[in-house]
Amino acid sequence: WGVAPTRFQHETYPAWAQARMSVVHGGIDTAIATPDGPAEFTLPDGRIFRAGDPLVTYAARQMDPYRGFHTFLRALPDFQKRRPEAHVIIVAAGEGVSYGPRPPGGGGWKDFLLTELAGKLDLTRIHFLGHLPYRQLLTLFRVSAAHTYLTYPFVLSWSMLDAMACGGAILASDTAPVTEVVRDGVNGMLVDFFDSAGMAAKLDWMLGHQAELRPLRQAARRHVVEHYDLASICTPRQIALLEAVARTGAGPK
Repeated sequence: WGVAPTRFQHETYPAWAQARMSVVHGGIDTAIATPDGPAEFTLPDGRIFRAGDPLVTYAARQMDPYRGFHTFLRALPDFQKRRPEAHVIIVAAGEGVSYGPRPPGGGGWKDFLLTELAGKLDLTRIHFLGHLPYRQLLTLFRVSAAHTYLTYPFVLSWSMLDAMACGGAILASDTAPVTEVVRDGVNGMLVDFFDSAGMAAKLDWMLGHQAELRPLRQAARRHVVEHYDLASICTPRQIALLEAVARTGAGPK
């Protein structure tokens, strides 16, 4: 008996396999991923960001196109012109590629895109941090004025749900499986995956309308608690599935 964490992944299997699978997410510990925690993030150079600061965040395993890094970085020249006071923190490894090919000529997508955008970015306001320990990442999500999550139709990153559980203001790609979770204007905002100009405009709007985003932040947290909480939702479903398979050889109907 198989398990898929999202309906999108379940539907990528042939019908005969779907009939022998259940959709059960691994779960988010919303007692740890919560808005009620440290809300002050310190960069390695000592600069401190606090909730309310004009800060945009992006997080992925690697800086590669599967997670929209190319679209995001290409949005930053316009965004920086619109918001000369804003900073951007990028949490991702910069040299390798987790998914998909390397850029033309080899190397990593970070260097490729920085070369493409040379002279168009204020790099003093863009901070590349590599990977962060989990609790530091949660602190960053609490501080962020707008958290960007982009993906091809692929595996949904746990980090997006973590950011939502922390009450993040989410700008996400209008792609599956994101749209299983994020409803535009309800618990986040959606943007075309390839639309760098639209992304810059929406990030600009989000930084200028933090009060209007408060209900979306609350709804984001509530959605994760109600549908993806580790203790109350996902673990009981996992146990029920295991018990059903042990008892009958098949998952629950």
